[in-house]
Amino acid sequence: MANKKILVPLGVHVRNLGCVHYALSLAVRMQASIHVLRQRDPGESGIYGFDFLDQALDELIDNARQNGIGLTLNSADGNLTDEIVEMVKAEHIGLLIFGADDEIAETVMPQVKTLVSSQIIKVREKKYLTSLEEDKKRHGTRNDL
Repeated sequence: MANKKILVPLGVHVRNLGCVHYALSLAVRMQASIHVLRQRDPGESGIYGFDFLDQALDELIDNARQNGIGLTLNSADGNLTDEIVEMVKAEHIGLLIFGADDEIAETVMPQVKTLVSSQIIKVREKKYLTSLEEDKKRHGTRNDL
């Protein structure tokens, strides 16, 4: 990919940062920089207007910078689709990464797809615990032998 900038949009109701972690692993291999665009909920407080994600995002930013990856956090106050498109054009973003469990993957991503030429990836969260529980039900545990 000639353009080594990644954009990770996060909706108001995002509950995990798996797509940001995925972007970080790609950025290391591609030597890319990352822009996180977090949709602001006016009812939330906190440094960026978001309570529970503030600390996790700060830690990710620090970790990325310690590993030589540029990671910037931006907040979207207006229409998220418009802000994504504007950022893609202004920053020459080559790759967008959406989290599959974020509501914007179903609402905003299809709109953005028609408006930008950047590659788009939808990241599904791995369900390790669910998988382990299913295996245990199917095959039993060591105590069952």
